[in-house]
Parts: sequence; structure tokens; C-alpha cells
Amino acid sequence: MRKKTRIILLVILILAALLAAVWKPLRLDRFGLPFVQIDWIDVVKWDGVTYESRIKPRVEVPLADIGAKLGQVQFTVYGHVSNSRYQLRNGDATFLDPGTEVFTIKNDPDALAVLLDGKYYRYDQNMRLPTTAESTSQPTATTATSGTSTVTTATTTTIATISPTTTVTTTKAAVPADDFNYRALTANKAHSIDLNGDKVPESISYTSKGDNYAQLTLNGQVTQASGDAFLTGWFFLIDLDARDAYLDVAIQEVGPSNDEWVTFWFYDGSKLIQRGKIYGMICDPYSQSIGQDTFGLGTIRPDGLGGLVTRARGIILHTWFFDEPWVICSDQSLKRVDQAYYAMVGYDEITNKQLPETPVKMLVDLPLLDKPGSELVVATAKTGQSASLVQTDDREWVQLRTQAGQLGWFKVIDYFQIKIGSKLYNSFEIFDGLSFAD
Repeated sequence: MRKKTRIILLVILILAALLAAVWKPLRLDRFGLPFVQIDWIDVVKWDGVTYESRIKPRVEVPLADIGAKLGQVQFTVYGHVSNSRYQLRNGDATFLDPGTEVFTIKNDPDALAVLLDGKYYRYDQNMRLPTTAESTSQPTATTATSGTSTVTTATTTTIATISPTTTVTTTKAAVPADDFNYRALTANKAHSIDLNGDKVPESISYTSKGDNYAQLTLNGQVTQASGDAFLTGWFFLIDLDARDAYLDVAIQEVGPSNDEWVTFWFYDGSKLIQRGKIYGMICDPYSQSIGQDTFGLGTIRPDGLGGLVTRARGIILHTWFFDEPWVICSDQSLKRVDQAYYAMVGYDEITNKQLPETPVKMLVDLPLLDKPGSELVVATAKTGQSASLVQTDDREWVQLRTQAGQLGWFKVIDYFQIKIGSKLYNSFEIFDGLSFAD
């Protein structure tokens, strides 16, 4: 009997060893429940580092800036992984096809480039949040720099104090001037408008070509746009900067799962130039009276002086949104102004009002660190107690307020996972009250 038991145990150990040996090479951890929908971020993992493309469309990199070839994407996660606990391997990409070539970018160790359809596109490394001492300054204006283009936005920021040593930077809603120039223009019809201040009106029209394509026609010259679920009946005229001569043309996408995008164009005197594509709504695309609606029903809030704030979607922990500032640079392109912190605002489902922090309930004990990058535990959020998500760098660090009011940080791995001791949890296994949307 003992001999039979030993044989059974030996067989079990051998099978366990074999399973462990093939688990990662065969990617057996990719399988989960078939009906689970996972909201993947556009990333690629290389040499142990995850790089992401947060801007739609992807940011193009000039050929002159491309360095050495690193290799090729080996595995595409989207469509092949149904397990939300899946750990990215080197060479994995969420959306890029296998065989996609990966390159370094000269003089930029924190980013890499991928080659798609003959063009190079940028993916940025998940960067750590500055220390508290570095990030508690109180700016009166924010400066955005891109290449040789620099501009200081008129959009102001406010500092909300949440403890004697910690602050959260939030963005004040931009309020256009009383004479702010905004008009909804009917599609499939030519409009006569002076777009560049030369006192000569241009003929401009817009037509959506099915869900994925649209076109603007300016003085007979056609400009094509690609996207997802373009608004069919309307496009828009808006003055992003009253100090210059340009009036912008804006087209709205409803997008998949209500992920709305707006593309802005300006006329330089010879052709339409895309100024930028921003997450959000220029109007209420579901309104039955868009042509009569006043400005302000969307989520994009220009200040009329070259700056705007939009309601952007966060990418870590769960589905959440934050105020994201953008500015017009000297090359006339729109650039996002990166912030050290993003306030993780919540909503009261009963009153339908915004809350300064996202309320959650703890499902397990979570140790909290004194600052990002530290290993010093200063508090523990206890199982069954309430807590609130305060702020995040939207890359890997989140600040939590315990029921007792203590503040501390925890680290997020691959967007939705948190390690406690030796065990890896999904965010919904630690917090009750999170929101997940596709």
C-alpha cells in the first residue's frame, strides 16, 4: 500500500514538473473564461520593460531618429488571450502582429519605435512618478515642449491639499470668452467661411464615408480621415486661439464602446493640416438638436487662448477618467501636457455628483508605502474597511487613503495587477467598487 502511494505521489510530482516546464513556453496561462472581455492597452514588452502608445493615432517618428533594430514582435495578445492574469513576455504586444519590427530611437532610451506600413511609430516606457518632494510644486502655468516647439498654456492649475506633505494637481475647467466662436455645420453641404483670416472665404464641406472613413473638401481639395464611427450629420467650426487668424474645423468620432475622439484641422493658406486628435466630445453626439445646441455639452473645454482640457480615460486599475490639458505649440500642433499626478475622481451613483476621490471597499489587506519606489510600509488598508483612491501617475503608482485617513502608495503591475507578498492579484480581487468597461 505504501509503495502504491509513493508511486502515485511520484507520478503527480513528475506531472507537476512537466506542467511547470511547459507552462510559460506554451503560454498555457493565456486561457481563461471564454466570455471574459479584457480591455487591453496598446503596448509592447521588450527586455522586461513595457512600452505603450497612449495617443490615437500613434505618434510617428522621423526616419532620421530611428536607431538599431531590436527584433520582432513574437506574439499578439488580443484575440489569443482570455485570462486577465496573463503576464506579458518579452516580445509580446497587445495589438501589433507577430513579425512587426522593433527599433531603438536615437538619444531616447525611454522609448522605442515599431515599423508599420512603412512608417515608424513611438511607444513610451512606463516612467515612474517623481518623489513627493519633486512633485509638490505649485505652477501658475504649464509649459509643453515637443522638439523645437514650446508654448506656455493659459490653462491654469489648482493645488488641492490632502495632507501636510502631499498634494494633488487638478485642472480647472476652461471657460471660453462670451464671444467664443463655435458653430455646428451641416454635413454634405458646402459652407463659405474665412478659415485663415485673409478675408477670402473658403468653401468647406464634410462627408462621412461609412463608419471608418470621412472626408473634408476645401476649395475642391479632398482630405481623407480614418477613424471609427464618424458623426454623420454634422461637423464643427471652433476658434481654439482667438489671438491667431485660424478657425479650426473639427470632426467627431463616436468610436467603439463610446470612446469618442475629435480631430482638429486648420487651413494654412494652401491646404488643411491636422492639428491633433484628442479623446473626448466637441458636442453631445447623441443630441437630437446638435445644430441648435450651445457649446459646452461635450467634454472638450477650450480656453480660447490656445489651451484646452478634455476628459481623458485612465489606463490602470479600472475604467476611470481625468482632466487632461492640451496646448497649441509654435508649430501649430496640439500637444498633451503631461502631469505628475492625475486625481482619481469618483461618482456618487445616488446623487450623480462627482467625488474628489474614488470610494472602494477593501477585499484583502493591502500594505501601503510611504512614497513611489519605496519599500517602507507606513499603513495597511484592512479587509472590510472603506478606502479611497486619491491619485495616480496612470502608469504604475496609486495613492490610497485608508478608512482612518492614512495615506500610502501601492504599485500596479501591467495595468491591472497588484502583488501582495508573493501572490499576484487582479485589482477587482483587492477593491470592491471599481468600474470596468470595454
